[in-house]
Amino acid sequence: MTFFLPFAGAFWLGILASVSPCPLATNIAALSYLLQSGGSSKQIAQSSFAYVLGRTLVTVLLGVLVLRGLFAVPGLSGALQNYMNRFVGPLLVLTSIFVLELLPLGPSRWGKIPLQRFGRNLGGSFLMGALFGLALCPVSAALFFGALIPLAIEENSLVLLPLLFGMGTGLPVAGAAVCAGFGMDALSGMLFSVESLQRWVRIATGVILFLIGLYFTLTQTYLLF
Repeated sequence: MTFFLPFAGAFWLGILASVSPCPLATNIAALSYLLQSGGSSKQIAQSSFAYVLGRTLVTVLLGVLVLRGLFAVPGLSGALQNYMNRFVGPLLVLTSIFVLELLPLGPSRWGKIPLQRFGRNLGGSFLMGALFGLALCPVSAALFFGALIPLAIEENSLVLLPLLFGMGTGLPVAGAAVCAGFGMDALSGMLFSVESLQRWVRIATGVILFLIGLYFTLTQTYLLF
């Protein structure tokens, strides 16, 4: 039984890093983005999986870099907290512009690429997961560098414990998106068409992403508050 405790502990640390008040804004942004990734619960589930995969991959890579000793832990932790968060706000604002379709993108040769083969917004969901995996707030950084890394060193686990931690950080948001997706399926069947419901979800998502991006830009990029 004690053999599984470190693995359960790593997964639980990831969940704690996700549900703490610190990353609330990024979780809301991620949830809103995932809910507008498609008109069905299946598409939302696919995007949620891509989001978790992005967060998990970045967490594993970060854990491997730290555990291999390529970077000093305090220096890397400080760099991620001081600099990575400064890019989150402008990126969210830029994302909201595309979600709201504020830029008139005319037809081009890129429109001939069969993007449906790759699924709807799977790449964007993956990139958002990777971005938020790097944007460590103080609580997430403390849990990762202060709890997970020592545990991984003690257990001599280069990949598995960071992998479980990354899954834990992404699953609460992904699970909420999937559950909401099933609810949207039922709601669209009773009250709205799928296209109408998805349009309003897209608009709400764009507004939420813009507001959160503006908040991060003012507080993290320009340090106004």
